[in-house]
Amino acid sequence: MAVGGYGGAVTVHPLDRVAWSSLIGDHRHLAVINDAETAAKYQKHIGLFGAMAVADQSGWRAAEDITRDGGIFGVFQADVEAPTDPRWEVLFQEPVDQFVAGPMRDRDAELLADGAAIVPLGTAHVDAMVALTKLTEPGPFKEGTIEMGDYFGIFHDDRLVAMAGQRFRPEGYAEVSAVCTHPDGRRRGYGAALTRYNVDRIRAEGREAILHTRYNNDGARRLYEAMGFEFRRQVDVVVARRHPA
Repeated sequence: MAVGGYGGAVTVHPLDRVAWSSLIGDHRHLAVINDAETAAKYQKHIGLFGAMAVADQSGWRAAEDITRDGGIFGVFQADVEAPTDPRWEVLFQEPVDQFVAGPMRDRDAELLADGAAIVPLGTAHVDAMVALTKLTEPGPFKEGTIEMGDYFGIFHDDRLVAMAGQRFRPEGYAEVSAVCTHPDGRRRGYGAALTRYNVDRIRAEGREAILHTRYNNDGARRLYEAMGFEFRRQVDVVVARRHPA
């Protein structure tokens, strides 16, 4: 991927620009992109994240093209410069740990030993998905986030108790995201089973699976490394609000 649009000379690994690679690639139909193609973001109902060809002050100026006064622009990529222009107010800034799937432990049968079934989730399940993510807080999830990829869940009777799916789709990869379990369904291995299920589906497409966790979530890091994920690097999340000039 070339920095600075399609004609730049500097090549950047797609995992250093997960949102950018997705927005100008597989998710272009879900994107709002400025005329110069130097800034992009997901449509409002999809999510708050966007990206820049280069995540410096010029990138924030480009983001102004597609962000209304009072609007939010969230950058998800490596080495982000926080905006210095007073028209941008930083609301959140934090690194996240990025992992790439390696050789995975084959524990699916054990993890679903209680007879639970993994089933596809669709638009009819969106209200339950949003409610579960609000309760468990795996990361931002909006009514339209389901349009980013396939999602799967586990039900107890008619209640959704666990879910996971695919969000960013950078070139050659797909991100496992929104891995969460209701408190009533925990300690049964549902999260790990859903993660592995998504990894298998991603690999069947000829892609590799990635995921992200908060930088200080040691429990999640131990779980994913035990499953076979390998730490790659930290990337940045910077969320800012645009104020009138």
